[in-house]
Amino acid sequence: VDRTFVQIDNRAVRALVSAIQQQPLWSAAVDFSDTDFAPYLRCLLANDEYKKPQDLYIPTDTTSSLDIKLISQLIPSESLESNRGQHQQQQAIIKRFSVQKELRKYAVEHVLLIGRPGSGKTSALLRLLVDEAKKALENPSVRIPIFLELKYIDKDHPSVLERIEAFLRIHGVHLDETALKKALLDGRFLLLIDGLNELPSDKARLRIARFRKDYLKTPKIFTTRDIALGGDLGISRKLEMQPLTELQVRQFVKFALPEQGELMLQQLQGR
Repeated sequence: VDRTFVQIDNRAVRALVSAIQQQPLWSAAVDFSDTDFAPYLRCLLANDEYKKPQDLYIPTDTTSSLDIKLISQLIPSESLESNRGQHQQQQAIIKRFSVQKELRKYAVEHVLLIGRPGSGKTSALLRLLVDEAKKALENPSVRIPIFLELKYIDKDHPSVLERIEAFLRIHGVHLDETALKKALLDGRFLLLIDGLNELPSDKARLRIARFRKDYLKTPKIFTTRDIALGGDLGISRKLEMQPLTELQVRQFVKFALPEQGELMLQQLQGR
């Protein structure tokens, strides 16, 4: 057997090992803890389109305030078993909650917000975008909010990472794909994903479903008009926007039309 031996200079080996040891680890190489998100957050807060839901806001006679546009309530998709005689049957529990409170509560485990057109789904996400941006500006440990509209995902080559990178870039932050993936794996973002029913293709829907599972640690809030149109991505927690109550309608009309509101309500009474 022919054996070839190559003599290696020990000094060269030591130099190579030393050079490797001085290189930063992968996790440190993509750590964006030094990234300044303040300009990005300020850009969000300065955007008039994102601030619109903030304007639909009036005080009540309590210490809290009432958000007119987002006052629509939520029905959680929950059930419990109740015993009636010898039979067990499922009974749906209908509860009414604050939109913002429930979305924040369930974002970590992923939540799907369902509602008819104009019910306030997108406004709810934009309100969260602004509120969370304010918090993150004051506290660096707060997750960075990102708003995505699924109708803009490419039909043939859908990429959620590309849309996230684009949203960050448009608002002043540049992250390469490696850093972005690391941030998602670490759960550094809060993703507000609008329009599951507006996905342009089945391929895009499969890509979104895979993305959700690939980055389970990242909190996500999805919206859709109808589960039959866009599916539910396997999300177990579902909340449904409900119509305004009569009291909420009256409050909204008086707020939007302070001078003619009362007269309009009198004219509409009984209709």
